Amino acid sequence: MTTVLAECIVSKLIASSAVEEADRELYVYGFFLLITRFFFFLVAVVFGFILGIPCESVIFFIVFILLRSYAGGVHAKTERACILWTTLALGIAVATIKALTVSNEKAFPLLASSNLCIGIFSPMDSMEKPLDTGEKMKYRAITHGLLLICDVVILVAAIRWCPELYYSITCGLFLEATLLSIGKVRQLYWLSDETLL
Repeated sequence: MTTVLAECIVSKLIASSAVEEADRELYVYGFFLLITRFFFFLVAVVFGFILGIPCESVIFFIVFILLRSYAGGVHAKTERACILWTTLALGIAVATIKALTVSNEKAFPLLASSNLCIGIFSPMDSMEKPLDTGEKMKYRAITHGLLLICDVVILVAAIRWCPELYYSITCGLFLEATLLSIGKVRQLYWLSDETLL
C-alpha cells in the first residue's frame, strides 16, 4: 500500500513536469521511506500516549531511526510483514520504556548488550542493498559516532537522573541491536545453506 501511494505521488509529480520520468524509481523509493517513517513515527507516538510516555516515545523513535538508517538490520520480505512486525516491535519497545520506569535495574544490561551488538554487527547490508567496502567503512564510522553520542547522553542522563532520556535511548539502542542480531543469524543461516548446495 505504501509503495502504491509513493508511486501515485511520483506519477502526479511527473505529470506536472516537476520530476523526470528517468528519476521515477529514485523518487518512489524516497517517498516510500518518507511515508513509512512518518507512519511508524505516528505508531510510536500513539503507543507512547496510550502508555502515558509520549515524549519518551518520540526520543526513542528518533534514536532508533537514526541508528537504523546507518547500522541496518533485518528486513521483512513483504511490505505487509514489515508493517506488522515493525508496529509490534515499536509497541514492545515503548512498553519496555514504561517497564523500565518501574524496574530500572534492567536498564544497564540492555544498554551493555545493545552496545556490544551494534558495535560488532553494524553496518549490516542486505541482498537487496549490498554495501561495498567504502560504504561499510563510512556507515560503521557514522554508526559508532551515533552510538558514542547516545552513550554520552545516557551517562549524563543517569548522573543527573533524567529517566526520560536514559530509558528512551536505551530502548532505541536495544531495538536496533535486536534487529541487527536477527539479521546476523539470518545471514549465517543463508551462508550455511549456500555451503550445503
